[in-house]
Amino acid sequence: MAITAADVGLFICAILLPPLAVFLQHGCFDKDFIIALLLTIIGWIPGAVYAIYKIVTGSPNDNPSLRDPLVQV
Repeated sequence: MAITAADVGLFICAILLPPLAVFLQHGCFDKDFIIALLLTIIGWIPGAVYAIYKIVTGSPNDNPSLRDPLVQV
């Protein structure tokens, strides 16, 4: 996946609030969000590393709930 200009805001968010960055990238309360939340509770650095990893490797198209709401899956 190529890094886009929109990802810059996600990177800043991943450094400040890692679970929020994963939430914005992948959606509400999926496994990636829960993992980021738990890692951030354990320690800020593991949560930030995981959030940056998910931004770089993940795609919002992986989550059907983030697709066009008018198109049913």
